[in-house]
Amino acid sequence: MSYRTTMWEAVAKPGALPSLVGWAADVAVPALLSADPRCQAQLYRSSDERLVIIATGSETAPEVPEAPAELCERPPHQWRFQPLGDQIGESRGHTHHEGGARDGS
Repeated sequence: MSYRTTMWEAVAKPGALPSLVGWAADVAVPALLSADPRCQAQLYRSSDERLVIIATGSETAPEVPEAPAELCERPPHQWRFQPLGDQIGESRGHTHHEGGARDGS
């Protein structure tokens, strides 16, 4: 199965971060889970009034619902990612050797 991940980031208006976190926990995360029961979502906050949601879905990148504009300094940003998996070693010319080092010895 192939998983897809969305990173969503919003900057809260001054003093609005607790309300934005409440919206994310009460509205956004349940909507993500309802759309894809296998979805996993994590909330992160920073000291500079930012809220980030990292959501991984089972087939498509999760779509975070639109946040209330009165809570955000600017429209939130969303980026979609897919895992590289084994492509990381392959892109560097490395292969996995059972039980051994990767230095060719």
